[in-house]
This record gives sequence, C-alpha cells and structure tokens, in this order.
Amino acid sequence: MLLAVATGVILVLQALRQPPIVGYIFAGILLGPSVLGITNMIPGLDVFGHIGIALLLFILGINIDFKSLKQVGATSVATALGQIIFTSALGYLIAIALGFKGAAAIYIAVALTFSSTIIVVKLLGDRKEVNSLHGRIAIGLLIVQDIVAVLALLFISAFAGSGHALAFTIGITAVQAIIIFAVVVLITKYLLPYVLSYAGKSQEVLFVFSIAWCFMLAGFFNYINFSLEIGALLAGLTLAGTQYRYEIASKIKPLRDFFIIIFFIILGSQLEITLLGDYLIPAIVFSALVLIGHPIIVMAIMGFQGFAKRTSFMAGLTLSQMSEFGLIIVALGFAVGHVTSDILNLVTVVALTTILISSYCIIHADKIYNRIHKFLPYYQRGIHPTEDNARHAIGDFDVILFGYDYLGASIVDYLEEKKKHFLVVDFDPGKVLLLQEKGMHAVLGDANDAGMYETLGLETPSIVISTVTHGTVNNLLLQELRGQNKKCVAIVCTDDPESVPKLYEQGADYVLVPERLGGIHIRTLLNTLSHDRKRFIQQSKEHKKSFAKH
Repeated sequence: MLLAVATGVILVLQALRQPPIVGYIFAGILLGPSVLGITNMIPGLDVFGHIGIALLLFILGINIDFKSLKQVGATSVATALGQIIFTSALGYLIAIALGFKGAAAIYIAVALTFSSTIIVVKLLGDRKEVNSLHGRIAIGLLIVQDIVAVLALLFISAFAGSGHALAFTIGITAVQAIIIFAVVVLITKYLLPYVLSYAGKSQEVLFVFSIAWCFMLAGFFNYINFSLEIGALLAGLTLAGTQYRYEIASKIKPLRDFFIIIFFIILGSQLEITLLGDYLIPAIVFSALVLIGHPIIVMAIMGFQGFAKRTSFMAGLTLSQMSEFGLIIVALGFAVGHVTSDILNLVTVVALTTILISSYCIIHADKIYNRIHKFLPYYQRGIHPTEDNARHAIGDFDVILFGYDYLGASIVDYLEEKKKHFLVVDFDPGKVLLLQEKGMHAVLGDANDAGMYETLGLETPSIVISTVTHGTVNNLLLQELRGQNKKCVAIVCTDDPESVPKLYEQGADYVLVPERLGGIHIRTLLNTLSHDRKRFIQQSKEHKKSFAKH
C-alpha cells in the first residue's frame, strides 16, 4: 500500500516535471498522519530509512577521491567552522528577538546550523557534480558539520547528567575515537585487501561482503554514540582505493535507490499540516535564515579565501537546507527535558520547508546563478591556489573542448596527434591538473557558468566541441558561442534524442547522441570485420590500449 500510493504520487509529479525528491517528500506528506496516516500503521518503517542513509553515504565514500578531497580539506574545515559560528550566533539572536528564551533559543540556533548530507549528496549525484570543485568543497563542509553535530549530541547527552559525567563522557569519546580510527586504518591496510581478493572471486560474495562491511561499521559507530552516517561513510572510504570500488558501487546503487526513497517518504510524513498555522511567522523567518543565510555566509567566507563567485555561490546554495541532524538534536533536547514539543514541531516544519525549497534551488542552480550573478555583491581576496592552479591557460586556440571524459580523452589524443593548438575546459580540478602536468592547456570551468564565457575567448577557435550531455549546458554554450563566433564549427553531445532539433536550431553544426553513435559503430564493425572473430580480437587490442591510457 505504501509503495503503491507513493508510486502514484511520484508519477503524477513526474508528469508535471517536478524533481523526484520532491515527489518522494510529497508522497510522505500524503501517507503521513496529516492525511492518510498509513506510515503510522507500519511498525519499524524508520529502519528502512536508516538503511537508505547508510547505503547512500557508503557509496559516497567509495567514490571519494582522497587526493581531490585533500585539495579542498583546509577550505572545507575553515568554511564549515566559520559557517557554524556565524549561523548559530545569528540564529540565536533571531530566536531571542522572536520571543524564544534560554535553552529553546540555543537549540533552535544549533539545529539551524547544519545542512543535510543526505539531500546534498543525492542531488549532487543526480546532477553529476560530486567531483566538481564546489561539489567537493560542499561534501567536505558536510563531513565537518556532521562531526560537529555528533559532538553536540554527545554534549547534550552528557549535560543531562552531572559535570563529572560531561567531562568523563567527552574524555572517553575522544579515546574511543582515536582507538577506533586506528583499528580501522590497520584493518584497511593489512587485512581488507586479502579479504577483498578472496571475496572478489565471486560477484555474489563481493556484494554480500560489501553490504556486511557497510552495516558493520555503521552499526558499530551508532552503538558507541557516534553516528551511523560517519560509520557508513568511513566504510566506503576504506574501499575507495581498491580495484573493486566501481563494481561494488554499481551493484549497491539499485538497493540504495530503493531504501533512500523510503527515507524521503518518512521525512515527508513527519510534517503535520495542522501545525503550520501555529508556527507560521517563526517558520518563515528561520527558513529564510537557512535558505538565504547559509549561502551568503558560505560565499563570504569562501570569497575571503580567494574562491571565485560561482564556486562560492554553488557551494553555498548546495547547503541551503536544514539537516536531519538538527531534528535529532532537538528531539534529544526534548527527551532530556531541555525544550518542549512546540520547539520540536517548529524545527520539523523548518526542516521540511527548507529541504523542499532548496531541492528546487539546487536542481536549477545554474539558471539561478546565470540570472543573478551580475547583481551579487562579492568580495574575493586574491585567488585560491586550488582554482588558480587549474584556471590559467594562455593563447588563442584552434579548438576548445568542453569535458574531459572518455569521449573527451579520445578527442584529446586525436588533437595531440594532429598537433592542434587546443584548450580543454572541465569542472573537475583533478582532471585539469592532470592535463596541465602533461603539458596541455587546460582550465577549470563550468560550462553552465554564463560568466565564464566572458573571459574564455570564443572568438578565435575554428572548432568548439562539447562532450557534456546533461542539463542545459549545450543550450547556454551555443547561445554564448554564436554571440561571439558565428563561423566556427560547433559539435555537441546529448543523451536526449528529442533535443537534437532544438540544438541544430541554436547553431550546432553536428549533434552526437552517444547511444545511437554506438549502434552506428557496431554496424560499421560488422560491415568491416564481417563475422571473423580473429579480426575482432585484433581490433579489440587497439581498443584496450585506448582505455589503458586513460
């Protein structure tokens, strides 16, 4: 019944072109106590939500590039701590001004401080921006926030007892953390490779082991009063450097998607519509603080560190919602008698409101930025090395290539072979630095950034190629390109065959649809190589070499 109703709601909203995550939350509202009350009739439903959270963060950990994360580590720590201090202080002052006193104002301020790891990771994954510079910074910020949130939970639990209990709990927790992380590092270095080499002989065994490893660490961290989220993320990080990372992630993804849907349905079911009138004014004010205050604070701190306006804006906008940790903190405060149920209900309303609105903001972040970036006051102190190292390229280029994926890498090989003077533009700083280390011209840039085209110089190239297939990238690229250069050849890619006519109308000279191109290539192979398996094997040797290079 739960899945049937949820599927119906999601299909209706999908037909209205609404984001899937919004459909899940609205399904939860419909299934929750305010409307049908179905979620109250299913015992243990929240367990499914916790499973979804664990699997989501497990896959995030697997896909994290340590080298890339290290590049933004100091930025993430500084920005996160600054954001936490400023947001909590501002939230406290606003709460006092609205008539909340003592512990209530403190709990509200702390709850508003944290952003939702689950929402951000899900939406960044959907937009394929986990490895972008702003995506990596945002994930680093969230990790720092989660650690601070865990410390806050420990503080509240201990504070409910005596002063001795507080000091004792913090001391024990610090010792536990050191010991546990040391043990996990040792297991990862000396034991895990042997277990994986054995488990990897069977895909079923590898799948079961991965699930077991995820929930073992997640459950253990939860048991020792750390968080399930940190345990699951750490479990993924331990597998990030192994040869099985992609296989594990691909096998777990369908399972993760199912359980994460349940999580969002449960999240939506927590909103009681009847409570909206009671907390309307405070809910609006606190929601505005999260939706507007978070991005502004993050932008100000990142600008002071030397990051560009777009990078700061996108990272800040990504954090424009309240975290499930905020709900947990206030719920714990209610359980120990520090706040009343009214405060818990208010925070729940703010959390759901900001999650819904920020989902739309993140999904349409490029359009929002392109419309308002000229009006955003922004102070940038110098240029941060992470952006500076990956941003500069000098000269007029014959070819500009947007996107250095497998297709882009093949194009680069061809351009090098023909000794073309070319420039690669990519939003992954790791790829840009790799190309620069090889002596190629490459810059850090997001093809969704209208401001980037003003300085990139599209007047000179005779060919512009985009291998980016998602979103509105090619629409914006063609618009800017044809405004500056009407003579060059424009080649773009799309994964939506229905968009091909429009791309041609906007000025594309050739539009590639990778799926159809694959079919054409297979037809060419069959015509050229016939049914001779030896000729196919010979051809595959050259094909394997191209993958080995990248």
